[in-house]
Amino acid sequence: MAGRLAKFLALPAAERAALVRALIWLPLTAAQLRLSGFEAASRSIQAARAGGRTLEPRVLARLVAIASRHGVVRGNCLSQSLTLQRLLRRQCIASELRIGVRRAGAALEAHAWVELDGRPLNDSADVAQRYAPFDGLASALPPLV
Repeated sequence: MAGRLAKFLALPAAERAALVRALIWLPLTAAQLRLSGFEAASRSIQAARAGGRTLEPRVLARLVAIASRHGVVRGNCLSQSLTLQRLLRRQCIASELRIGVRRAGAALEAHAWVELDGRPLNDSADVAQRYAPFDGLASALPPLV
């Protein structure tokens, strides 16, 4: 526990603040997905207000991954991706939520990730080769005003 606290305190202030937001929003997003569904969770991201310091998008993705590993709720790929999108939108960075599927034997597996300028932020570069993305299903959020 002391090691985690030391690592947290060693982060720059802007990263600590973003990590705290991720630790708060990840379980809230996971609960909202479970209770209200995808559309409600997407709408709540649209309502996210701009503010806070600007961090690199990859840093935000790393912080959401840390929140997932060490927070109250691990969350799934969708709740993690929506949380990342919320943090990006807060910084007025437009991103695209991608959802793809693949066959795993007789089953169909789905996966979600966030792209910025066509490049995955919270997954490996080959994610679109591993999962066939749906075009237009969960496209970009409405333009930032």
